[in-house]
Amino acid sequence: VTSDELKRGTVTRDFHLDPMRHDVIAIEAVPEVHHLGNDRFDGRINSRFQRKAEGTIYRAQFELAADQLPPYVQRAQIVLMVKGAQVRNEIRINGNRLERFLDTAPRDGSFGEFLAEFPVDWLHEGANTLQIKSVRGGDLDDFEFVNVRILLKR
Repeated sequence: VTSDELKRGTVTRDFHLDPMRHDVIAIEAVPEVHHLGNDRFDGRINSRFQRKAEGTIYRAQFELAADQLPPYVQRAQIVLMVKGAQVRNEIRINGNRLERFLDTAPRDGSFGEFLAEFPVDWLHEGANTLQIKSVRGGDLDDFEFVNVRILLKR
């Protein structure tokens, strides 16, 4: 909308909303940037952090329906955007630690996509838990992440 359009009166726009996808579970309805660590860092990779550290562990819950589990779903993945991650930070789903560590991010300090598959049988109907933990690599690894999602594959 331009200022000229607003000066002329009511502005009408026609737009299309995509339906919610049953195979993408957003961990937060409104994605928020999270910063784990201890705020002791230096170097270019960490120079663009947006927030102060909120501690060493992020915990969240997400709900699943019966038709979001086997036999309707064959594979599960976690995907998020991360920056600053450099050591073997842990991700757990319902207490189970992912084989892949959250330890890579773009070297220029920008956000990059992290994707890891995990066994779909870790999931269950109702409330499920996600935990992301900053671990020591000399001191605690400081990193930021946002837009955490669980992807279900049929």
